[in-house]
Amino acid sequence: MVARWELRKLRPQEKNLGWAHQAFHVPDDVKKHWSRNISEGKVVETEWNEKFAAYENKYKEDATELKPIISDELPVDWEKALPVNYMTPAIRLAALSKSRVIYVMTHDSIGLREDGPTHQPIEHISSFRTMPNILMLRPADGNETAGAYRVAILNTKASESNHRKPSWLTQSNRNTYSLPYSTITSGTSMHMLH
Repeated sequence: MVARWELRKLRPQEKNLGWAHQAFHVPDDVKKHWSRNISEGKVVETEWNEKFAAYENKYKEDATELKPIISDELPVDWEKALPVNYMTPAIRLAALSKSRVIYVMTHDSIGLREDGPTHQPIEHISSFRTMPNILMLRPADGNETAGAYRVAILNTKASESNHRKPSWLTQSNRNTYSLPYSTITSGTSMHMLH
């Protein structure tokens, strides 16, 4: 459904282009123009299928790998290749019970260091950001980290249980420099807790 304000924006454009049709109407000449794509598309699809069959005969192993990619199929046992996320149930339970916990999660980086790819859990952050009742903090430098700890501690000590929740501090495994405008209190005002 198009919002009313969007329609108001469209009216001057429609007038400028001489569009006198009702909303979502496709004129016959436009349908005719685009309907030719159906027959042309069938020809292109037939050509593609013939080329791929020839490719498959010549490069069986590569074609076997390529087929599921083209058809958007997931490989068998694809879940086994995912990183283990063993803490999720415990963190979710802490969020539901409003536990006074501060999680300090390090190695938030797409850059690899000596530990290799098994120690870069950056892919988990999006799932925890969407988890209800978790205060997610991602400080950029040492000053913001101190401020984030302050907010997390005050959050766990909130007198009203509906304001209390587990805190999650996401840290980088990289050396970071203090930002020129960064202080312990900047960006960590108490309105974050409410």
